[in-house]
Amino acid sequence: MKYRKTEDSIYLVRLEKGDKVISSLTSLANELEINSAVITGIGAVKDPHIGYFVVKQKRYIEKRYEGNFELLSMKGNIAVKEGKPFCHIHVMFSDAEFKAFGGHLLEMVVTVTMEIVIIPLKINLERTRDGGTSLYLWNV
Repeated sequence: MKYRKTEDSIYLVRLEKGDKVISSLTSLANELEINSAVITGIGAVKDPHIGYFVVKQKRYIEKRYEGNFELLSMKGNIAVKEGKPFCHIHVMFSDAEFKAFGGHLLEMVVTVTMEIVIIPLKINLERTRDGGTSLYLWNV
């Protein structure tokens, strides 16, 4: 992973082949002490593991895809959950037949590169557990 901070405090991040996306971004947020931010990115990945939240069951169903995919869009944020930076990211990716898939990102691995923009926010955004959904939601 390589990154550069712009003069207006935005981080330009390049993940490299073999980097795990959630793990890498969480490590970077810890290293840079980023407690709240907006994240966006594109790239090439393999073996995405995603989830879909089933409201009535209050749980995620998970799906793993095998193979290489084009990451069409990655959007999300960083907030503090249980005292540590937490990356909440959704993705949309496509296969070689141009079929698209998407959901809540649990993990995926970079195959060629990923280009990511992290825009830190000037607030300390926390997630707290919501009893009604069982999810950790923004405490705003």
